[in-house]
This record gives sequence, C-alpha cells and structure tokens, in this order.
Amino acid sequence: MAYNIDKIVNSLLANLSPRQKEVISCRYGIQSGKPMTLAEIGENYGVTRERIRQIEAQALNVICSQSQNPTLEGFVKIAVNYLKKYNGIRNDQYVCAELKKLSEKAAAKNGDQKIRFLLEACRQVRYYPEDENFQAFWYLSNDY
Repeated sequence: MAYNIDKIVNSLLANLSPRQKEVISCRYGIQSGKPMTLAEIGENYGVTRERIRQIEAQALNVICSQSQNPTLEGFVKIAVNYLKKYNGIRNDQYVCAELKKLSEKAAAKNGDQKIRFLLEACRQVRYYPEDENFQAFWYLSNDY
C-alpha cells in the first residue's frame, strides 16, 4: 500500500492557523529541508522560544485530534507494521529511507523531514534523539 507524503502533510496542516503552519514547517524543515530550533524561529517572529514551543504544542494537539484522518491512518499502519518487523525499534536513517521507498513519490522534496513530522504527529511512534551512547532511533510507544 503506497501513500503520498505531500498529500498527508498538507491534509494535516490544512486545519492549522497560518502561524501554526509556519512554526511547524520551520520546526520540522518541511519546506526548507533544514529543521530550525525554537530559538531560531522565535528570533524570526520576535517572540521567545517558549512562545514558539507553545504554538508548536497547540498545533500538534490540533494535528493529533485528527487521528481519524484516513490519510494519516494509512501511513500510521505502514509505519507501525514496518517497526514491528524490527521488534519495534529502528535507526532513524533506515526508517526514513525505507518509508520513503514505500511512498508514491519516493523523491518527494524534503521527504525525510516530512516523514519525521508524520511519525511525531501520529504519536504511536516515539523518537529518541542521538546522544553519546545511541544513534537517533524510532520506537513503538507502549500502546503498541
């Protein structure tokens, strides 16, 4: 079952305010390909990074309330089944590369960033950032 990354991202962003869309886009690098920090986005808007964090949290709550969104549900099933094949945990680079291959538009612009955004939006999958002991990875939440 193939999915369209851009269609899913656009459907999730459609219910956000213009400012929320911009914050999410900048934060995840959806348009630019380079994720920005809260401080960088705050500097662009002339507000604190805490205010940007609040806007991001509000936007993610709106997105999560769309859990019955059919386009997101299809992606979530694919992502969850993919991670289950690897005992519920997989390196970030492999996850992005493999999920991109399964999409209708494998070469979607900024595909890795869009996949990371979708994985965080679905909340059935969790992200562990790279640290001194581990490379970045994705894992299934306790609900799965």
